Amino acid sequence: MLNYTYKCEVIGMVLTEYDEKKHINKEKQLSREEGREENRLEVATAMLKDKCSLDSIIKYSKLTKEKVMSIAESLGISVT
Repeated sequence: MLNYTYKCEVIGMVLTEYDEKKHINKEKQLSREEGREENRLEVATAMLKDKCSLDSIIKYSKLTKEKVMSIAESLGISVT
């Protein structure tokens, strides 16, 4: 009976460690995605300030037209 208790405890520990690794990897992935999104916003902002065309901004920032227009509006920049 005692061995069964330890076995259950070990299984629980292994599953917990596995879940922690999975959680850490998921957090890393989310951080990378957030970093990429921040970079896209920075690229679009810089291009808007440099008066690049809307098509170029969309192409290089990989943002939607609506998102680029929203950024332009928040900066007070007119885009055509």
